[in-house]
Amino acid sequence: MPAAHRIGLGTYQLGSRTYEVCRTALDLGYRHLDTAALYRNEAEVARAVADGGVSREELFVVSKILAQDVAVPARVLPAARESVERLGRVDLLLLHAPAGDWLRAWELLQEVATWPEVGAVGVSNFDIPHLETVVASGLPLPAWNQIEVSPFLPRTALVQWCQHHGVRVAAHSPLVKGRRLDHPVLKEVAAQNEVTPAQVLIAWSLAQGLVVLPRSSQPAHLAENLQARQMALTDQDLLRLAALEDGFATHPQHAPAAE
Repeated sequence: MPAAHRIGLGTYQLGSRTYEVCRTALDLGYRHLDTAALYRNEAEVARAVADGGVSREELFVVSKILAQDVAVPARVLPAARESVERLGRVDLLLLHAPAGDWLRAWELLQEVATWPEVGAVGVSNFDIPHLETVVASGLPLPAWNQIEVSPFLPRTALVQWCQHHGVRVAAHSPLVKGRRLDHPVLKEVAAQNEVTPAQVLIAWSLAQGLVVLPRSSQPAHLAENLQARQMALTDQDLLRLAALEDGFATHPQHAPAAE
C-alpha cells in the first residue's frame, strides 16, 4: 500500500462538517478516507473528493455495509449498490460487523468484488473464529479486516492471524476516542519524543504494520495526525507502550471474546 494511504481520515460522527473536514484533509495530504453507510455521510465524502483537486487514482476511499443489511443477505447487493451510487467508486467495501447470516453476506460480497466501481472487499470487527469460519467454508478470505486496535487493546493474536494469512489490518479508534490521551506513560513517551500523545498512538499502530484511521475535525489535529508517519518510536518506547495493554475498548462489541 502506498505510504500516503497508511494514515486515513475516519469520518465517523463528522455529520454536517464532513465535506469541510474532508476538503481540509485532502489539502493537508490525506489520500485515504474512511466512511460507512452508518455514518450517513458517503455523499458528502464523494462531494469532497470531486471538489478536492486530487486525482481519483491517488485516493483510497473505504465504505461499509450496515450491520443490519449484513444480517439479511437479501439486502447485501442493494446496500452495496447504494454505497457505490453515493460514492461513485469504492476502493474497499466492508461488511461493517458479523451480524446475522454474515457468511452468506460475505459470499454475496464476492459478486460485488467483480463490479468495476469496487476495488476490493473485506470485513470490519471480525474476530479469529469468524475468519476461521470463512476458511472452512472455502470462500476467499477478506482482503482487509478493520478493527479497534491501540496499545490498550493490541489484539495481538487477531492481528498476527490476519498478517499470517495475508489479510490487511486497519486500526479504527486508534486514539481511543480521546479517553486515554492523559495516561501518564503515554504523556511521558510523547514528551520525550516532543510529540503529542495522539501522535504516539498513531506511530505505535504504524510500527505494528497497520493502516491507521484517526478521526479529528480540527485542522491542527488533522495535520499533527498526518505528521505522525514521520515519527520513529524506539524499542524502549514500544516496550513501555506494550505495558499499557488492559483490554480497554471504546465499545463492548470491539473487545475480543477471548484471546
